[in-house]
Amino acid sequence: MAIIDLDHFKAVNDRYGHGAGDTLLAAFGRLLAAHCRKSDVACRYGGEEFCLLLPRTDAATAQRKVSHLLALWRQQRFEIEGDSLSGLSFSAGISGLHPCAACRRTCCCRRPTSNCSPPNSAAAAACWHWGSAKTAQ
Repeated sequence: MAIIDLDHFKAVNDRYGHGAGDTLLAAFGRLLAAHCRKSDVACRYGGEEFCLLLPRTDAATAQRKVSHLLALWRQQRFEIEGDSLSGLSFSAGISGLHPCAACRRTCCCRRPTSNCSPPNSAAAAACWHWGSAKTAQ
């Protein structure tokens, strides 16, 4: 999964108006639609934030995908009120799921830098399993 936030979006809205912001949002949506797999889910998550769900994709592959999308976004050019907007960017965060060593289920650890802990350890309770809120026993 990736969360993407269009950089400096508020500045575009403030300078050129919400119509210009809508133009950027629509263009970014088209970019996602054109460069995602049928199994991927891309949606607007907030004002200028997007969520990209990438099923059966590890974090490294998701990072490459997001980097590719960023390169494509940077190539976009927009003419707005006589100004040329180019070199646009976004910030993104990626989270992935992995097999849990503690219980062999798919989980996402709550600790930011960890692999799951061995079964029956105190840290095993930090595992958040995909599809349930149960922890390793």
